[in-house]
Amino acid sequence: MNTRIGYRYVDKTNCQQYTSFTVSGTMTWEQIAPYLVRQHSFIPAQIGLEDLQKRFALPGADQPWHQITPEYIRATESQPSVAFSAEELVQRFAHATWDPNQRQRPAPMSESMIDHHPVRVPAEKASPGSHVYANDRLVPRANPVSTPLVKTVTTADS
Repeated sequence: MNTRIGYRYVDKTNCQQYTSFTVSGTMTWEQIAPYLVRQHSFIPAQIGLEDLQKRFALPGADQPWHQITPEYIRATESQPSVAFSAEELVQRFAHATWDPNQRQRPAPMSESMIDHHPVRVPAEKASPGSHVYANDRLVPRANPVSTPLVKTVTTADS
């Protein structure tokens, strides 16, 4: 029996990304819950998983925390999609320090090994060429209006 694990990322504008992967062996919520931060949060890159906020077209300086819930962990007959086992993943959770300033992965893992299931919002479907959420990061630009320089010359008649 293997375990399918999912987690999600929600940015400050409520845009979401989700992914899931399968590890060999069994893992339960009770095994990792003590190592999560408030609101069932963790930083995937610090245990060798993908940071989902980097999937956005214009990733900003948003927070690094991702959420996992008991519903995202379930037994499956599917083949493992990552190279490490459930036991090793539990150990990674147990030894993580969850430093939001650390941006490096502790162990190499190919992101292509994880099945990607991005959440698409209607705006992304309608206009795939532009990033709708970047508007809040744009600085309004004033259109410069060129006004001709008028020089008034007065001559005195004598």
